[in-house]
Amino acid sequence: MPSSPCIQVPPLPPPQRVTFPGGVLVEQHDLLKVIQPALAPILPLLQIVDAVLATFRCLQAVPAALGPPPDPSVLTTRLSELAKKADKLLRLMPQLSVPLTVAGVLDLLVAELGNAERQLQGLVRQTQRAAEAAEHARGLGDEGLLRVVACVRGNVAQEVENIGVGLSALSQLVALLNLLGGLVGAPRVPDLSHAAGLSLSDMLGVVASVRDVLSGVRATLPRDR
Repeated sequence: MPSSPCIQVPPLPPPQRVTFPGGVLVEQHDLLKVIQPALAPILPLLQIVDAVLATFRCLQAVPAALGPPPDPSVLTTRLSELAKKADKLLRLMPQLSVPLTVAGVLDLLVAELGNAERQLQGLVRQTQRAAEAAEHARGLGDEGLLRVVACVRGNVAQEVENIGVGLSALSQLVALLNLLGGLVGAPRVPDLSHAAGLSLSDMLGVVASVRDVLSGVRATLPRDR
């Protein structure tokens, strides 16, 4: 009798690692997600240059505003532009930028945990269907179906492990979040480094509880303008 087909779910490869200037280590399975943050530090510099140029344009408009004849319209327009650019510079100040950074990272983590929770709930349903199929196969004495069920169970276990590895890779981001959150008095976020190796039910409980904690912390922080 030919063996039943079984496509094994492969384990996740180790996350890619990049060390940035200053010794900051970033881990991510998607290389593009690693490269993009590397470009982010140049944005504040560009905002500063943009604000300086806006200030220079305001000074250029002063003579026309004084006249003769007086024409403040150009200066008014350019002052409005300068105010918008100055508002962006204010966000670079730690008192304003750190809460926004913490809030943004929390939003990302809550979304990631929500995705993980939905995947785990899907695996719970697969496990239940596999148990029903195994009981049916034993009643029929169908060895081929039992092998298929064993394959499904093995794949579920591997997917649970993959999700745990992915969550554990977020531990450094959580550590950074706790460091920044300490500057603004935010509650401490639970660590996820122990997620790899948990059972399906245990991991589902951990993901749900940590997501609830993160959502509660997020509610205490301002929304980005």
